[in-house]
Amino acid sequence: MKPIVRIVGILLIGIGLYWMGTRWLGLPSPGRLFRPSPVLIDETPVLITEIKQLANLVTIEASDEVAVGLVRPARGASAKKILEWISPAPIVTTDRLVLVVKGKLYAGTDLSAVDSSRIFIAGDSVSLQLPSAKILDIIVNPSDAEVFIEDGNWSQEETNQLVVSAREKLRQRATERGILNRADEQALMVLHEFLRLQGFNKIRILTQD
Repeated sequence: MKPIVRIVGILLIGIGLYWMGTRWLGLPSPGRLFRPSPVLIDETPVLITEIKQLANLVTIEASDEVAVGLVRPARGASAKKILEWISPAPIVTTDRLVLVVKGKLYAGTDLSAVDSSRIFIAGDSVSLQLPSAKILDIIVNPSDAEVFIEDGNWSQEETNQLVVSAREKLRQRATERGILNRADEQALMVLHEFLRLQGFNKIRILTQD
């Protein structure tokens, strides 16, 4: 009988020590040992889908105007060409067209580039890397162009081509003025609020650069 009593005593002591461990050392209770483990669902794909639904996030809209011009040798039998023919001294006559073109620029972030490599989720914490902002669109309207200088005869096609060439000049001016930096800042604010509304409390967002 003594061995049985000894075994029972050891078991009781062990049970008592384990019970104390569940109270003060954070050991799982016996009931929890036999419960099924919780199913962990990866929320990353769902969040990526919701972010991509925002598509091109336009954060900055700006208006600007630039001057663009063309110069070419005078054509045909224009008065300037006749002057070139009859002048005793060699001269070169030219036609010039200078337009002032107004345009509207839209800058923002292409959220379709966000994938699983750019996002990390742990509980109520999320870390997100955004693509750098870019100019998403530049709109110029030939009817809004103003003629500043017009020497010679210019076709409507030549005028329209000159208006279209103003797009690159508008892009360059906007970039030099820091429009992309401002677009990045706005995107960080918008996405931070978006993730907060998704239930995240610890949010870290940065741009690719």
